Amino acid sequence: MDALPTNAEALRTLFADLPASMQDFYNGMFEQMRIAPGDDYTTQLADRLHKKGENLLAMLVIERVWPDEDALIAEVGVHEDMVLTKLKVLHALHSYGRARHLAERAREQLAIISLQLTGNLASVIKSQALSQRDDKRRNSLLSHSLELYGLAFTEPLFEGSYWLGVNALAIATCLGQHDYVKQHIAVVRQDCLKGTGTGDSPDFWTLATVAELDLIDLLNNDVIEPDQINRMLASYERAEARCETTQQRKSARKNTGLLLDNLARTAPERASALQAAINQKLRPARIALFSGHRVDGPNRPTPRFPSERVSACHSALAEFIAAEKIDVGYSSAANGGDLIFIDELLKQGCGAHVVIPFAEEQFRNTTLATNSEGVHDSSDDDSTDDENPWVAHFDRLVRGEREGAVLWHASQSMVDAAGMDPYYAHTNRVILGMGRLKARELDGELVALSVMEPSDERSIGGTHAAVDEWRRQGIPTATWSPLEGTWRNDRVSLQESAETTPGEAEPKDAPGSSTATAVPQTASQALPDDSADHVVNRTLLFADVMGFSGFSDSQVAAFCDAVLGGVNDLVQSSDNPPLELNTWGDGLFMVFDTAVAGAHFALRLCELMKRGNRDGRWAAYDLPNALFMRVSLHSSPVRQLQNPLTQKSSHWGHNVSIAARIEPITPPNQVYGTASTAALIAAEGSDELAADFVGMVPLAKAFGTLELFRIHRAS
Repeated sequence: MDALPTNAEALRTLFADLPASMQDFYNGMFEQMRIAPGDDYTTQLADRLHKKGENLLAMLVIERVWPDEDALIAEVGVHEDMVLTKLKVLHALHSYGRARHLAERAREQLAIISLQLTGNLASVIKSQALSQRDDKRRNSLLSHSLELYGLAFTEPLFEGSYWLGVNALAIATCLGQHDYVKQHIAVVRQDCLKGTGTGDSPDFWTLATVAELDLIDLLNNDVIEPDQINRMLASYERAEARCETTQQRKSARKNTGLLLDNLARTAPERASALQAAINQKLRPARIALFSGHRVDGPNRPTPRFPSERVSACHSALAEFIAAEKIDVGYSSAANGGDLIFIDELLKQGCGAHVVIPFAEEQFRNTTLATNSEGVHDSSDDDSTDDENPWVAHFDRLVRGEREGAVLWHASQSMVDAAGMDPYYAHTNRVILGMGRLKARELDGELVALSVMEPSDERSIGGTHAAVDEWRRQGIPTATWSPLEGTWRNDRVSLQESAETTPGEAEPKDAPGSSTATAVPQTASQALPDDSADHVVNRTLLFADVMGFSGFSDSQVAAFCDAVLGGVNDLVQSSDNPPLELNTWGDGLFMVFDTAVAGAHFALRLCELMKRGNRDGRWAAYDLPNALFMRVSLHSSPVRQLQNPLTQKSSHWGHNVSIAARIEPITPPNQVYGTASTAALIAAEGSDELAADFVGMVPLAKAFGTLELFRIHRAS
């Protein structure tokens, strides 16, 4: 193994091919960390990102330093901390299969049983169990997890490892092993509380464990005294006061969720009541979506967000973020509400993610440069750009030499001025999907807020369209009026006493309630599909069969009959067939209306190939015994044009080329998709599909690097 990077400069060299915005983010992290050079530099960086809840970025660091997992496992005795960090990151990203494989191989490599590896392996298997729909499989995995956690009571090396013990007791409770719980709970509580009676202030993990033990004790008793419930809630409240990271919050709530989900099977009302009470004491992580008006330009005929209201907007959003205890926020970066929101997130130490609709150069020259009024910057950096202070503000927040916002691109395209609106609409959907993915990752709650005037005109991809979609999906949404300085909201604790704007009543039905009316179709959804030339939001699929170029003429004929015939059967039987379908030899190009439709069809293609390999279908046609297909997905705006040669509507543009460059680097019989595809799958509300982060992967034909995900079925 080559020498590991031991300082920031060495890591910067590894990151040299990343987009500039991502390099800037890591540079900001380096400046904040102040870590002395050493072999653990990379591990500490990845661990810090993990604790902040930025697991995708942590995985990128790890994969850059240790691209060869076999080499990492071979050196686990020296670099166990790196193995553990990668294991935790994979676990946090719900890549349970990869995490378990890593942990089991690493444990086999070590001469003695590792406490940390054992505990984390048990935790991964527990998560696997909770993802199962089959009760028999679920209980089998829980039993395996209990066996590993139970080493706390049998393995001398693990004596006093109360964190293992409390997990064992939680699982035993779910499996109905009440005698097991009663046998060990006093010992675990004693181990947990060692040292706290001598004046030491209990740390978060001690307090969280005590709370879990109180809940376990309560659930294993037939008769429950009111004092028991009060004691348990007080324990959760003390843990909340010491919680420092989103990862702590997620971990502390995990066993609580396991126990109450299990209780809900037999006593749903009791489980719901306990969960609500605990949520008041140990809150879930809160992820906020944002969209806001831009500051008015000098020629705007009707005021909407005057520049003199910028300071008031800063104050309102700062108060909201603090009062609502926001942990992570997602927004674009237009000159106005967006950048103000990102600024206030960073000031309060929250995670901030910025999604821009197209190439950064064009974003600077259009969305940021069309207006230079009203910038308000209270940062320590007093430098300004006299021509466009909003661009300078963007740089300080996203590109500055400090720990700033994470920058994502909904698309890397250069866009015609007349075709920008669909890109803004796409960005709104990506922001929603990324927020949902983060909420799932952190086991958190999704809320939304906006800065907008309700009377303002609606536009494709505008703030109103974003708010309409949030409310349609039942996401609690608050809006702040720049002109009146008041809040309108569906459910936000900060504004419970706020007055409704005169002449506008609050909605009678909360979004998501059984009586709520559906939000009208947005402008972006209403674009005509049969127009001769317009930009539409689509999911693009490319597929290719490996080894096709070596087929004989007779095999090509058999391929058309067997393989393409099978693909046609899939198309004909699909509930959401492709809007466009093209083929050249073994290559397939398909276009779908939604990411979910594209993902389902992509997986069906892979399943077709696997099924043919298993049952000998291909060999029966004198084809190779096993055939392998690579499938790629990319969701983005594309241009829909009438092809003069075919006289059919077809899809064109830079994003089509990106989708084509992903397919050649996709593993056999798997589906790789871009971050936008993963986000839109979440935004469209699919629970049947999942996306695992692969890394920043170089595309074919030197087409740059992209964040790629493996798309698969959730089960």
